[in-house]
Amino acid sequence: MKKRSGDVQGRALELLETLKKVKGQARVQALKELRQIVSAHDSAKKTLAENNGFCLISSLLGRFTTHVVESEAIGILVNFDLDSKWITNLMQPAKVSLMVGMLNEGSTETKINYTKLIEINHPRLSN
Repeated sequence: MKKRSGDVQGRALELLETLKKVKGQARVQALKELRQIVSAHDSAKKTLAENNGFCLISSLLGRFTTHVVESEAIGILVNFDLDSKWITNLMQPAKVSLMVGMLNEGSTETKINYTKLIEINHPRLSN
C-alpha cells in the first residue's frame, strides 16, 4: 500500500511538471489524468497542496483559457477545501467572469463543479 501511495504521489508530481511545459491537447490530457488521480487518492491531494499545485492549476484559468482546460482545472480544484488565499485568487474579476461564462455555457458537469466549488469553499455565497 505504501508503494502504491508513493507511485500516486510520484505521478501527481510528474503531471504537475508536465503542465508547466505543455499546451494544447497534451495539457488537457495531463489535467484529465491529474483530475482522476486527485479524485481517487488523498495522497495525490496532499502532493498537490505541498507542491504549489493550486497556484499552477489556478494560473491556467485566464482570459484565453479554453472551455476544456477550465473544466478540467475546476474539476481538480473542487476536490479541495481551499483556504482564503485561494478563494481570493479565484474571486479575481477575470476568473469570476470565466466562472459566469461557464455557468451559462459550460457542460452540466462543469456547472456542477463550479457550484460545488462555491458551496464548499465560500459558504456565505451559497446561502
